[in-house]
Amino acid sequence: GIISSLKGKQIAMGFSVLKDGCFLRKEVEKIVPSPYPLWEGDIQTNYHFGGYGKYTPELLKFIDDFEKQNSIPLEQVYTGKMMFGIYDLIRKGHFLKGSTVIAIHTGGLQGKNTNRQ
Repeated sequence: GIISSLKGKQIAMGFSVLKDGCFLRKEVEKIVPSPYPLWEGDIQTNYHFGGYGKYTPELLKFIDDFEKQNSIPLEQVYTGKMMFGIYDLIRKGHFLKGSTVIAIHTGGLQGKNTNRQ
C-alpha cells in the first residue's frame, strides 16, 4: 500500500532484521508490481546486528542517544535497527542532499522491556 501511493521522485525501502534477509527481496517482488520505479528494489540487510532479537552495544547506545535527543522510544528488535540504518545511510550519503526521509515507526515496543546488558 505504501509503495502504490508514492508519487513523483518518492521511493520506498525496507530494512530486514533477519541475518539472512536477502530472501525477502524475492518475497516483496512477488507482491510489488514490476517494474515499479518507486520501489528502490532493495531491502537493507546490513543492519540486523546478528539477527532477529540480537543486538550489540553499538545499537543499544544509538537507541539510548536517539531517545534522549528525540523523545521517541525505540527497541532493539525492529525500530532501533531501522533508525540506526537510516542514520547510517544518511551519514554515508545514500540519499540525495536536501531529500526528506520519512521513517514509519510501527510502534512495536515489546522487546524494549527485555533484559539488556
